[in-house]
Amino acid sequence: MSEIDLINKLDTNLSINSTLTLETSTARIHPKFLHTNSNEFNVVKNVQHKRRMEFLARIQRKRESIIERMRRLIEDTIDDEDDGDDGNTVPSTMVESSSTDQEMSIETNDKINHMEMDCSPTTTNNNKRKVLRQNFRKSISDRFMLSEWLVDVPKDFFDSWFFVCCPKGRRTLLIANGGQTRAYTRHGHFLFKFQSRIPGGSNGHASHLNIESHQRSLIRSTAKNSMLDCIWVESERRFYILDVFIWNGCSFYGCDTEFRFFWIHNHIGNDCRDDEQMITDQQSSSQILIETLPYWPCTMTNIRQYGQNGPYPFKTEIDGILFYHKQAPYMAGITPLVCWLKVSMLADIFPNLKS
Repeated sequence: MSEIDLINKLDTNLSINSTLTLETSTARIHPKFLHTNSNEFNVVKNVQHKRRMEFLARIQRKRESIIERMRRLIEDTIDDEDDGDDGNTVPSTMVESSSTDQEMSIETNDKINHMEMDCSPTTTNNNKRKVLRQNFRKSISDRFMLSEWLVDVPKDFFDSWFFVCCPKGRRTLLIANGGQTRAYTRHGHFLFKFQSRIPGGSNGHASHLNIESHQRSLIRSTAKNSMLDCIWVESERRFYILDVFIWNGCSFYGCDTEFRFFWIHNHIGNDCRDDEQMITDQQSSSQILIETLPYWPCTMTNIRQYGQNGPYPFKTEIDGILFYHKQAPYMAGITPLVCWLKVSMLADIFPNLKS
């Protein structure tokens, strides 16, 4: 068994074992086809609806809390000339509001540093390398936002949801850091590395300039990190960007789907479109492309035209369709705010498509 086949087997087993506990897990049969009794199916729909409402309520409470902290920060604003101010006092609300971003930045840098230590040939302690490798794989596995079957079609579905047609491929995490772009599977197994124009992922940004090699190294060391949620289609030698974690050091974890998708297609898409990326660490001279996937508002017309019938924006066969709630931030783990259907299931979930 080849190394790639072994990675495929490990990823499949991990996916099944980690998601079987949820009734709407995509590792199970869709409840619509599992429960012949309509009452049992309605119970699953009600549970998903309740979970979705709880998720949205939690998001709303978090946003209200952020707004409240910002309001208190404005109220706490003081003049430099106020009595008793020694110039070193920082309002507590400022510290509170910024702590989450600082923790996220520190965590991301720590994980990337772990990766670099794991890959370093100077690391002689095999046990330490093994622990670092396991921790890094788990940090990747725990970072992805995962979908569940679309069972309950919410009342606001045609107003508040987008959908994305996904090619058949491998879910991957791209980490651009230290002048290299590395690809990892959803469970943290390393695939390969290459040079790309993603911020932090290439030492060639300055190669066209007339500067010394040590200056190029300085540019690489000061480059910021990027992390992308992608689908790798090996037959096309192409990454399709699903979502964005970090771009050029800017975190998108707290941003809703509507903003993230807008950013991907109006910023990242312009940078990566028609950009041929070369693998530099393999003997093969194959080119790697990085592209965005189009998205559409959830209307019956769009679902019929772009989801059910095609043609699709990729050469390989379609795997399925992801449905995103517009207000959903990128969150780790399975969420009812991102749902999944196979094309063959569309007419069963949306009966109007049959007409």
